[in-house]
Amino acid sequence: MSFKRACELQPTDVRPHFRAWNCLYVLGRHSEAKEEFLLALEAAEASGNQWSYLLPQIHVNLGISLEGEGMVISACEHYREAAILCPTHSRALILLGSALFGVGEYKAAVKALEEAIFLKNDYADAHCDLASALHAMGD
Repeated sequence: MSFKRACELQPTDVRPHFRAWNCLYVLGRHSEAKEEFLLALEAAEASGNQWSYLLPQIHVNLGISLEGEGMVISACEHYREAAILCPTHSRALILLGSALFGVGEYKAAVKALEEAIFLKNDYADAHCDLASALHAMGD
């Protein structure tokens, strides 16, 4: 409730939305968490460059919330946007690749996961998903 009040008092400050999202997500309230990040995205985009450095993470967390609701294709769009905004965001690429694998987009999954592994070679789940996507493609 305190984070929500902070959001009301300073609607263009993205930080309370992040913190509210964390609380709501941990509580399993994914739909409400998603709403916080939609508000955070709106606030960040309206504030010009002040919060632009947070946009990739906002998109990643929004994607996580969408996946929690079973909206994997929509989550992919946000992971992809995060990767476009920050091409070295290995977590965005890992999540994108894993989500693409989950919806059967194996070729795109391989590309995202290979890029993620190039950036962060020690992430076991990315290697596992890459191997699974390659196997699904017959490779």
